[in-house]
Amino acid sequence: HLLHRDISEGTSSIQHSIHESHTTCNDELRASEIVDTYSGTTSISLLVHPDEHDDEATSITISNVGDSRAILGTALPGSDTLRAVPLSKDQT
Repeated sequence: HLLHRDISEGTSSIQHSIHESHTTCNDELRASEIVDTYSGTTSISLLVHPDEHDDEATSITISNVGDSRAILGTALPGSDTLRAVPLSKDQT
């Protein structure tokens, strides 16, 4: 799942490449001798890259497949405490 953007809404080349990679992996699993009813693919992909619209900015593109979740721990100002920031959404 591409956070903030659905693959059907139009994609960048980065999003398209990640989507195609995950789809190919899933297709290859289904085409193999492995019974995918009892197994599957789970993955988190995170790519840090220059922003496509702002040459001075950096973007993070995150994709998850299956039962996987990306979370970033950020330090709260003036504290030793970390706050969990979800970077992906559950598929279910």
